[in-house]
Amino acid sequence: MYLITGTAFGHITNQYPVGYNQQHINTLGLVGNAINVPNSMWTAGCCVLSPNDVESFAVIGNYLPKDSTDPNEPLTRQITVKQLEKFLADDVDNQDQHINGPNVNLFPAGYGACSNAANDLPVLP
Repeated sequence: MYLITGTAFGHITNQYPVGYNQQHINTLGLVGNAINVPNSMWTAGCCVLSPNDVESFAVIGNYLPKDSTDPNEPLTRQITVKQLEKFLADDVDNQDQHINGPNVNLFPAGYGACSNAANDLPVLP
């Protein structure tokens, strides 16, 4: 089992497939000593039982204040690993921050089957 967890500066929307909503990066602290505050958190998992038996999943959740009641902003959602990779590629390519990056591949080095939508669990147990 491989688990990867990280953060992103965009957040998910109710669009399907998962929509990327670009957000300005908020910071805590003084300029020069600032800490960037992410807008979402994600986890991707892949269980490789054998080369032909692979199961994967991904979940993402928005960071929302506890008093947020906006029904258009889901708090968490299960998505495919491929959708998460696309979401993260959009986050890396956020033109507002002038960060241009490559495509995102969460499970490289021979574990490409983890990103194959046919191996995604339909519903987490």
